[in-house]
Amino acid sequence: MQRIFHEFVEWEDYKKGMYETKNINPELYKKSLSLLKNPEKLKKVCLKVFENWTIATEENLTNDQCNKIAWLGQACCCYEYGVPEILTKKAWNMIDEFGQFRANKAVNIMIQGWLEKRKKQGNQLDIYGKEN
Repeated sequence: MQRIFHEFVEWEDYKKGMYETKNINPELYKKSLSLLKNPEKLKKVCLKVFENWTIATEENLTNDQCNKIAWLGQACCCYEYGVPEILTKKAWNMIDEFGQFRANKAVNIMIQGWLEKRKKQGNQLDIYGKEN
């Protein structure tokens, strides 16, 4: 799949504060923890991210240099609860190995579905996300 680029100021995750490091509530990690421990809810939030954060999704899921699973898990926590990635990483480190496996598996299933859907549609956008 061809990589699609978007200016970072267009990314919905950026606009919602996913990369924020200042003035954040340190207790928000608990929301990420609860979501990451619930694979079925996590899958549902993935669908919301795909539907509502189309620009950030294209930017990250067409980038082979991106850790797609990590990005989507962090994006889900930010989308659903406004948790910045720095706190989602903290929550991730509090989950046992089996819990991490389950969360990764759920998110990976969703990513593979998104990629397959894009393949079937054909890559109708150029590398800047504009229709050909």
